[in-house]
Amino acid sequence: MKIMIRRASKTDVDAMIPLLAELFSIETDFEIDHEKQRGGLDLLLSDSDKRMVYVAVDESGGMFGMVTAQLVVSTAAGGYAALLEDMIVREKYRQIGVGTALLEAIKDWALEKGAK
Repeated sequence: MKIMIRRASKTDVDAMIPLLAELFSIETDFEIDHEKQRGGLDLLLSDSDKRMVYVAVDESGGMFGMVTAQLVVSTAAGGYAALLEDMIVREKYRQIGVGTALLEAIKDWALEKGAK
């Protein structure tokens, strides 16, 4: 299976909501609310200078992983830092390097944007 990591777009939102539902099922503090998650994803996707979402897809376009990050000001670093907010890889795709590839993509984006 060929795995591709790419920037998410607004057309990916419907496929990302079930991934967030799976992520939120791990945490007792969170409950999925499709409209809230849609709103949050729309905001994340509206400004790629300060926020980024990457997704993992297979050759047929099936989505099975995602990561989100936002630039924040860090007084400790004296500049921008990246806050990784959400990361999920569907269970059957774990342990094959998908999570590592997602983290590398978001790290490269953050460094490109000047994160310390």
